[in-house]
Amino acid sequence: MENKSAEKKPENKNKEKKEGAFKYFLHDFVWGIGSVFGYIWFRPKRVYVSEKAKKKIKGVAILISKHTGFYDSVYIMISLNYRRHHFVAAKELFSSKFKKFLFEKVFLCISIDRAVVGPSTIRKIVSELKKGSLVSMSRH
Repeated sequence: MENKSAEKKPENKNKEKKEGAFKYFLHDFVWGIGSVFGYIWFRPKRVYVSEKAKKKIKGVAILISKHTGFYDSVYIMISLNYRRHHFVAAKELFSSKFKKFLFEKVFLCISIDRAVVGPSTIRKIVSELKKGSLVSMSRH
């Protein structure tokens, strides 16, 4: 019986990897095409405060930025292009089925209701952090 349980574990891990790869396919495809135009249009320049700031963000992290315009999330994604971002977005953006699909599956946004901030909001963010994700949000 011990051999059977040991054999099942690798199958489950392979299945999870396949599902994970498909889960991020749309996001990676759109990011791959969009990043080319983003680099041409915005022409980002990286300026570091110190040598310590040049280190890449690894593992679980929350990135908080000051929201000054519509393109802030694009700037963040271009400057930290080595990680997938899960942005926290207002519930109003998920108004139709198409927008919900677009923001959840393609842009990896976490929907929150700003009027009712409670434990369910925090659970959504914490569940992404437990997966080892980078969660980005703005102070707005």
